[in-house]
Order: sequence, then C-alpha cells, then structure tokens
Amino acid sequence: MVGHAVIAEVLPLAGDLGLGMLAMRPFAEGKLLPGPAPEDPTGYAAWTEALLRWTLSTPQATAGAGRPLTRQQWDLVHRLAR
Repeated sequence: MVGHAVIAEVLPLAGDLGLGMLAMRPFAEGKLLPGPAPEDPTGYAAWTEALLRWTLSTPQATAGAGRPLTRQQWDLVHRLAR
C-alpha cells in the first residue's frame, strides 16, 4: 500500500546516515482511514491513535509525544495498514 517503499528503504537509510524523519502525511491523505473498528487488536481506542503512535514510534522519528509503541504493537499496526 502507501509508503511501504519509504518504510523499507528510506527510513533505514535515514537511520544509517543519522538523519531524522518528519511525518508529513501519517494518514496517507485519508487512504488509511477509517481503518479497523475501535475495538481493533492494537488496543487503542481509535485507529488514528494507533497510526500516530506507530509513526512516532518509528526509530527515525525525531519528535514524539506520549508512550511509544512496543515493537510488537508497531509490527501489528504496520500489518493492519497494508
């Protein structure tokens, strides 16, 4: 789906080069919405919260707020967004 080349290639390269990341469109301009129902397996109240936490938990993200996702949660949200 959207942005998987970035996730697979660009983010690791940015990490190798010591560059940060600024998420410009964490919802892929609406392509990732509405997403799973609120009782989705991520455990968050809303899919939008899971997507934002996934974005900010990416190791190359240079800014974040709140508790980051565990690696297991990050992988789950990544799979659900496909």
